[in-house]
Amino acid sequence: MTDGQSGFLCEEGACLVASAKCDGFLDCLNGEDEDDCAEVYCPSDYHCSRTKTCIVFENVCDGKIDCEHGDDEVECDNKRCPNNCSCSYVEGEFHVICSHDWGPGDVQDIAKITVALKLTRQRNHSSIQLVPGLFKEFKLLRSLSVAYNKLHEIPPGTFYGLGNLTYLNVSGNEMTEIVADTFSELQNLEALIITDAPELRIAAKNAFAGLPNLKTLVLVRDVADGDPLDAKYGAFSSLPASTKAVVDDYRLCCNLLRDIPGFQIGNCHTTQSQPPLNLCGSLMQNYGLRVCMWVLGISALFGNFVVIVWRLRHQEGNEVKKTHSLLIANLAVSDFIMGVYMLIIAAADIHYGERYSSQAAQWRTSAPCKAAGVLSVLSSEASVFFVTMISLDCLLGIVFPFARMKLGETSAIKFIAVGWVTALCLSIVPTLVVDSNSDVYGLSDVCIGLPLTTKADGVQLEPSDVNNPFGDADALQIVSSTGQKPAWILSIVMFLGINLCCFLVVLVCYIAIFIKAKRSASQIRKNSNRDSEIKMAVKMALIVGTDFACWMPVIILGILSQTGAVHVGAEVYSWIVVLVLPINSSLNPYLYTIYSSVMAKRSVQPSNVKSGNKVSKPQTGSIETVNSSLSDSKHI
Repeated sequence: MTDGQSGFLCEEGACLVASAKCDGFLDCLNGEDEDDCAEVYCPSDYHCSRTKTCIVFENVCDGKIDCEHGDDEVECDNKRCPNNCSCSYVEGEFHVICSHDWGPGDVQDIAKITVALKLTRQRNHSSIQLVPGLFKEFKLLRSLSVAYNKLHEIPPGTFYGLGNLTYLNVSGNEMTEIVADTFSELQNLEALIITDAPELRIAAKNAFAGLPNLKTLVLVRDVADGDPLDAKYGAFSSLPASTKAVVDDYRLCCNLLRDIPGFQIGNCHTTQSQPPLNLCGSLMQNYGLRVCMWVLGISALFGNFVVIVWRLRHQEGNEVKKTHSLLIANLAVSDFIMGVYMLIIAAADIHYGERYSSQAAQWRTSAPCKAAGVLSVLSSEASVFFVTMISLDCLLGIVFPFARMKLGETSAIKFIAVGWVTALCLSIVPTLVVDSNSDVYGLSDVCIGLPLTTKADGVQLEPSDVNNPFGDADALQIVSSTGQKPAWILSIVMFLGINLCCFLVVLVCYIAIFIKAKRSASQIRKNSNRDSEIKMAVKMALIVGTDFACWMPVIILGILSQTGAVHVGAEVYSWIVVLVLPINSSLNPYLYTIYSSVMAKRSVQPSNVKSGNKVSKPQTGSIETVNSSLSDSKHI
């Protein structure tokens, strides 16, 4: 033994400072520095209960028993809880919440047995900087929240050592990008929450690498201006295909679908109200749609242009023929407009290409899309009106040949003007009486609001299925729709009201014409009338059949979708727009005007030969009269 004031000499010759005597730590090889001690004194460390042993404070509540009686691993909420934090046991697991000006030093003082750790700076408005390895001692940590700390970045290596972490929340920070290897140490992470990050961009390919077991990704930036998230191609490629995503922009769903092989679009949910129809990839989803759009569009333009020119050049004949020709010419103009609409959509498909999904919102609100929507409704409704006028004119001329009510050239011009004005009002007025955010023509990617979809009547907040370890106050809530209502009331009125009524009028007109022809044939009883009757029936079947093919699918699907019986997806919607709506516009010129002209020339020559170029006047209401009228007016 030496002088106690200057130090303590161990038997092996080592010299200790005086304070090492009876400090609870065995410093000499044989432990004689702790012999003959009435009590131990270790103010900066932990004194094990009922012993004369101390341990360093860092070993308290580290998940490993160091004291003889194990008291260093109990009551950790009192022993290892910094002043700025609150600590508690939740179902036997140690939880720590630091919400008052915490810093990296506080993290070092937190018990390493912590299972759930929440760090947030509610009082101090200054930001904090995370450093690599800050949490490396928390081997048991399963839930971590560093939300709302004004973090500017999360450097790679920040989460080093957190191999057991299953829940991570980094919401509400000022991060501008997620770089590579940010989450590479979290091989067991199941839920990653990133919300309220308006400036966030994902700048690195495989930005989410190292998350092979991720089940839920919440990526909600809460951006009001609608700008898409800047996500590098392949940013999500390392995520498993079974990942469920919650995003605030459907375009992120498209990015996930693009980057992750086998990912199902049904696993991606949006928190904000989205347009009923959204597309990923190009505007035209497949090659068949693209070809049909161009072929039918060019066909409608070329065919109807020929009809317009032909009708304008052949104005001779009596008033009845001039009236028919005038109606048919206006019908061709309306069908020509449909061709213009189709080529606008086809051109947009080429312009945007595969990047369309990221530009969809801008396209829907653009002037070309609104113009295309106006043209589609103008063409569709004008065609409906002119088809109905021609059908009624045929009915009056054939079934009631001696009636005073006739559609002369002057009255036809008036009806035509009314038809154009009405169609123009139905197409233009919706764009004038609504604001720029209206979905009248931005309802779908093809810029026409058919009555095939519904939208949410309202929204409500529902708790997500993400297991939140920090209680209900921090539970993630997802916006969900409540109820359904028509996406566009005007489309219901037009397609399920006006168009349905007009189709029924056309159907009744041609049924009456056919009955009249049958009665005339039975009275005359000529065998030659049988062939004429068959030809007339075929012509009328073309009239009603093409109208049915154009209008009824939309009407029937509209009724079923509005009642909730069926759901019309984006691809079906596109096929209807490409194939169903323009079928009359594309086929009318070829089936009717051009076909009728050719057949008329063929039928005149044999008749002239047989009769010695003398054509007798047929009886009123006979099959010949009906066919003559139909041939002249057949361009519906």
